[in-house]
Amino acid sequence: MDQNIQSIPKDISSPSLAKKIRSELIFQSSLALGRTSPNPSVGCAILMPTERAYLLWGGATEAAGKSHAEINALDILDRELLQKKEISEETFFRLYCTLEPCTHQGRTPPCTERILRYKHLAKIIAWEKDPFLPRSGIETLSSSRQRGSSFTASFCKKDGRTELGKAFLSGFFNRLQRDTPRLHFKMASSQDNVIGIKEKRIMISDIPSLVFGQILRSRMDAIIVGMGTILSDLPRLDLNQNLWENMFGDRKTSTENIKPSLSLLSSNPSQPHYTSLSQQEILCSSLLFHASSLGRYTLSHLREYQPDRIFILGRYNRNAHKFFLLQKEVSEISGRMAIFLSEEEHFLQWKDIFPNLSFIPIPPLKTKEKGFCPALRDFLSKRGYNDVLVEGGSGLLDSFQKDIREDEPIYILRSKKKAEKLIRNLSNSTNLVLLPDFLATSRTITHYDLGEDILELRTSGI
Repeated sequence: MDQNIQSIPKDISSPSLAKKIRSELIFQSSLALGRTSPNPSVGCAILMPTERAYLLWGGATEAAGKSHAEINALDILDRELLQKKEISEETFFRLYCTLEPCTHQGRTPPCTERILRYKHLAKIIAWEKDPFLPRSGIETLSSSRQRGSSFTASFCKKDGRTELGKAFLSGFFNRLQRDTPRLHFKMASSQDNVIGIKEKRIMISDIPSLVFGQILRSRMDAIIVGMGTILSDLPRLDLNQNLWENMFGDRKTSTENIKPSLSLLSSNPSQPHYTSLSQQEILCSSLLFHASSLGRYTLSHLREYQPDRIFILGRYNRNAHKFFLLQKEVSEISGRMAIFLSEEEHFLQWKDIFPNLSFIPIPPLKTKEKGFCPALRDFLSKRGYNDVLVEGGSGLLDSFQKDIREDEPIYILRSKKKAEKLIRNLSNSTNLVLLPDFLATSRTITHYDLGEDILELRTSGI
């Protein structure tokens, strides 16, 4: 029997069984997130009652052009259960999915077509309606019942449980309904709101926070940083093979520091299946709780999860030469080209100095109405991104002061120490870069203890 199939005692209570189903959907959605764009990150679960136990397993949507979540879950049913005669064909099963099954022929056949092949299907429940289907998947499946099929197909009741689907699908819905992906904002901060020093790299976060940051990056379609971060950190922004081997591989060097960090991450939240959690909490809790499993799976599919790297360039700086050489190397390793957006007033200068590179003009960071933020969101939407991570620097973050949406998560990895304890020879306070006030005062949804740091999950409330 497939190792991903859970065997659950038949005497388990209905609420407990429902929690296990939701947990499976959340885990599978977490696996899908970060590799499916422009398609949605869908999770699927199948429950099959047998004489002695419930069997539960799931499937996750793969990269565009590959299998959808329902197909992967049904493949396990065919391969591991029916063909091996683990169960009788008369045994009925139930299918749950975060988004209703698709009805159209794209790069893959309609999921509804595959589902309708099964005579031993009892129930289908979907959490979210797909407003972009030519015909609703649930309606298509329900109409087949009128032709003699015995199953029922419906949407989950509209209560708190609908946040489960939105936690992983909001970016997809936002892009198609509002011409913007869902942006995520992450930064590391000292206890007293210091996030950096001008043109100097400093380490604020401890290992558990760094591990969480990598997991978060892997669930994004793209990552954006501004000129301040480019000059101070010389960032790579990719999922570095050596780093991921150290974190989630079998190297002995990773055991001492990383394994305790993974245990600390997963021990924070209870399994994120409760109906009372917001979509931001479900997503964040899932990344923490499943950090080890997500990390190992991502490592074995690293190229699929590589995010696009987007750099917003300000005024020319001679140190940029080293940065461009690094990005050329990262592009060759990761298989993803870097994207350089230049503020319009500096565009021609960058183009003249680096004629072999491609630069895309964009309004200056400081513009507000119909300026930088709308133009950036439009660019990201046209690229087909569902979820994008904004990592800094301060100028880039400041530009979003009036543009962060209420459903867009803010992750502040705050050290329990003040800057003077983290930064050696801290003498010139004028070089300090501070967390923008509007982020420091944003509403905290919840927080997680990561040892030396606190992960503050926040929302703008705008």
